[in-house]
Amino acid sequence: MQLQTEQVLLKERQERLEREVLASNLQIEEKNELLELIPEKINIESHLSLDEQIKRIVNQQKRMDKEFEEHKTDFFDTNPAFFERLQEKANQTLTRLDLKYCSYMLMGLTNKEVSIRLGIEPKSVRMSRYRIKQKLGLGKEEDLNLFLQQLG
Repeated sequence: MQLQTEQVLLKERQERLEREVLASNLQIEEKNELLELIPEKINIESHLSLDEQIKRIVNQQKRMDKEFEEHKTDFFDTNPAFFERLQEKANQTLTRLDLKYCSYMLMGLTNKEVSIRLGIEPKSVRMSRYRIKQKLGLGKEEDLNLFLQQLG
């Protein structure tokens, strides 16, 4: 009996550590995406210096991360297994930003509403939806919102 209890505890610890590793990997991927976005977001004709523009972009990302973490905490409280099931369906290929898009879509936000919240173009949201559908193995005709509703 004691051995079984210890095995259960070890399994729970292993799962927790795996989640922590996944979260760290997702955070690294998101920061790499940010680094890739910086050249696109910098405006050479801006009155702000390059340093000021980069600081502004980084601060905007930090604010979005904080908002998402708060949102994710609330979301986990109501539906703790959603992100795990979603990552499982995508073979652990979704980035933190992908998960952020999915949670906003699950909330029923339109592409325009998501783009406003994230400070990006609606076209970027459409491209992300397409990329997420590919990662989830959904066909061209399959509805991502419906898939997320069924998964959530």
